[in-house]
Amino acid sequence: MTPLTASGPNEKIIRPAERKSFAGSRDFGIEIKTLIKEALEEGKRVTVDLSGVEDMTPSFADECFGKLSEEMREDVTERGVRVINGDQFKSLINAVIRIRLQRALARARHG
Repeated sequence: MTPLTASGPNEKIIRPAERKSFAGSRDFGIEIKTLIKEALEEGKRVTVDLSGVEDMTPSFADECFGKLSEEMREDVTERGVRVINGDQFKSLINAVIRIRLQRALARARHG
């Protein structure tokens, strides 16, 4: 069994399926988001390897990728976080990121 995370000097690889093959809960999304955020704060590039993830809910995607993008005020998948082996989840991940960034922009405009 491979560990949930692997690290090199400048990169951290996160493999959610090493804990759960169903990325279904906000709690699990928070766990993975925390790992991503910690690595980014250490200045590392992050790869989220979704091989072995059989399904993903909008709740997980929102918590993990959407809220992190909102907090960082940018699409994390375009800067610093690479998502691999999860083509079937890309449209979901992109949708939750887009929604969160639109909300953040609207809040910033309206104070």
